[in-house]
Amino acid sequence: GAIEVTLLGQNVNTYGVEFGDREAFSKLLRAAGKIEGIERIRFTSPHPAAFTDDVIAAMAETPAVMPQLHMPLQSGSDRILKEMRRSYRSTKFLGILERVRAVMPDAAITTDIIVGFPGESEADFQATMDLATKARFAAAYTYKYSIRPGTPAGVMPNQVDEAIVGERYTRLHEHLQKISLTINQRAVGTTHRVMVNEIEGRRDGDRGRITGRSEDFRLVHFEPIEGVRAGDFVDVEITEASAHYLIGKPLAIIPTRGGDAFEAARLLRERFFDVRVVFASDPGKLPKDAAAAYQRFREAGGVTLSAIPEDCHWSLIIDGIFGIGLTRAPAGPYAEWIATANRQASRDNCPLLALDCPSGLNADSGQTLGK
Repeated sequence: GAIEVTLLGQNVNTYGVEFGDREAFSKLLRAAGKIEGIERIRFTSPHPAAFTDDVIAAMAETPAVMPQLHMPLQSGSDRILKEMRRSYRSTKFLGILERVRAVMPDAAITTDIIVGFPGESEADFQATMDLATKARFAAAYTYKYSIRPGTPAGVMPNQVDEAIVGERYTRLHEHLQKISLTINQRAVGTTHRVMVNEIEGRRDGDRGRITGRSEDFRLVHFEPIEGVRAGDFVDVEITEASAHYLIGKPLAIIPTRGGDAFEAARLLRERFFDVRVVFASDPGKLPKDAAAAYQRFREAGGVTLSAIPEDCHWSLIIDGIFGIGLTRAPAGPYAEWIATANRQASRDNCPLLALDCPSGLNADSGQTLGK
């Protein structure tokens, strides 16, 4: 049911170099774009030093490749980039962005930046601020440099004072927020096709909002619309903007096979949700609530369990599901009993779930197996 894929690699665009094809990554993008059912393709993170024009062409000419690029900058200072042993400079980085935007004008560019690398001066930091202005990042993930044991930077003598790093981090963060807000405000009045996420978090649940990602990977919140499912597309008209997300009103639902898959998974989770397994040596030792559930199971036509081997422990029984927890039973008798029980369950139209007992669990203890 997947309709979106992300190609992932530390330097994802160097794919193919090891087998002698420097255009392999652009070919991979084009090939992935031809796969039936895949409607969105993303990749992360490319290395600026290996970012070639054939990749830019593949991005622009493959409809399934989304207008989004996340490319780490780390620093806008060429001197610091050299100290970091990064094999590109600020001019090359900006040149890539210019060429991407020449063929994909609406592409959203995001990045990573480190503040306070050893030896960073105020001039170096200002170079990062200036490059951020020129690059017009839709979003940036900023980090304070901290010493990591075992790295060359960790033993450099010119570590930047922590207070200075903190002050620069705040300045950069505020600067980037203003840029992001300006970019997002331009989206007001436009329509974006949003792929719906599962509704997560109390905040969205309380507000009744639905959340998804636009083509350029911006976070979009919108009011519920009847019939929408996680994995579906919704066309959303943007009405408000912040530095971190867009807000809009839904216009139309575009059902997808991804939505079909999410719906099937939801129904499955509802049926098998929170299977609680209770281990006991006989039914008389089941906890009170488990015993009541067991009785409901039997009344609903559950499997008769009189033939359970002595070395097996009871397991329980929610929503018509019954399981066996195996502790010490030999493989032969256990396997024979499972086969017999499954045949009986099939005759009674009552599903049987056979579960191996995890080691270390005691009789009369309960464990939630999950969803």
